[in-house]
Amino acid sequence: MNPKPNAVPAWVPTGERDVVRVPDDGIWEGPNALLATTREYFTSPLHRQCMQAQKYSWSPVADIAWDRPVTIKPNLQELGWQLASQASYAEQAGLLTAASLVACFDDPGARLNLAFATADEARHAEVFARYAVIRGGSLEPTESHLEAMYDGIISLEDPLERLIVHVLLEGFAVEQLSLLAEGFSEDVLGSIYRLVRRDEARHVAFGMSLIRQEICTRYGELDLFQQQAERLGTKTIQLAGVNEGTYEWLSQLTSTPVDEVRSNLLGRHKQRIAQMCRSH
Repeated sequence: MNPKPNAVPAWVPTGERDVVRVPDDGIWEGPNALLATTREYFTSPLHRQCMQAQKYSWSPVADIAWDRPVTIKPNLQELGWQLASQASYAEQAGLLTAASLVACFDDPGARLNLAFATADEARHAEVFARYAVIRGGSLEPTESHLEAMYDGIISLEDPLERLIVHVLLEGFAVEQLSLLAEGFSEDVLGSIYRLVRRDEARHVAFGMSLIRQEICTRYGELDLFQQQAERLGTKTIQLAGVNEGTYEWLSQLTSTPVDEVRSNLLGRHKQRIAQMCRSH
């Protein structure tokens, strides 16, 4: 269909026309609906987050100092290879999950942010795979718990529940990446961890905003979702495999007190759950 002469494209924010076209009941139904972008979107927090995603994008090839001399001990090199291998698989799980959510929300800003997040996860999977191949020649086989984690996420049929678990898992990743960046501060892997952490922190911030928006739309009151949020928080801990062994291992790697590690991971996890359901 050809546009009318001198027609203003629907994506252009302008005060000269109403760019919204909706059915009589005002609702687009079904995950495959094509959504009109309103003028308000271009000044919204969701749009600012999209702009941040573009501003802080980076290349797994050009922005990583791959020629940096290797100075860490052989045992740490092997550990880095193992961690990077499993991280590449974990990022693939994040990619598939984010992609599965893109068409699930009737909000153009949500869809664009999830699309940018999907691209971020692809970049993360590539950069960790590249590191693993450079260090070990190939990736270590995937660990079974990562397959189980992905199966557990994707089996959640409710998109809101899947989004919540996905965002909470990314929250765990943010805290662990900070500690791993310290543990590998003398290697290029440390700089990779810092870049990936920056992306994941942005995903969590956007995800929390979308979760609160969706809870309000469904339930009217944020605190009415408290029980469900706590249930999903427990499920996330199980899927992530976070336990006392996790805290102790990270403590040894980074020389950080185990109580501090536990507080960083578990404490902030609980804070995010509370934030989902807090009115103010």
